[in-house]
Amino acid sequence: MGSSADMSMGKALVAAWQQDGILQIAMDAEQQTLYKAANEASKRFFRKPFNQKAACTDSQRYSGYIASGKELTDGLADYSEISTVTKDVDLDDPMVSAK
Repeated sequence: MGSSADMSMGKALVAAWQQDGILQIAMDAEQQTLYKAANEASKRFFRKPFNQKAACTDSQRYSGYIASGKELTDGLADYSEISTVTKDVDLDDPMVSAK
């Protein structure tokens, strides 16, 4: 769970998107550098062969790779590829041990 500041920011982002239908995030030079590096890492990941991407899943945290057509949106197959990244969780965390 994030901090109360993280939660407030997340709620503000969702509210802005719901109200205006769009949101824009400004970044300073350091943040822009981090964004570009993350974007390039994403491109490298999605260029990998299917079997390598499919090996990158974590069922205990519902994170990792989801192939095109495996997700449903409003009951219809979503044909985008998805890779969800979450923070590391200790194996003794209640969320993990409950599985």
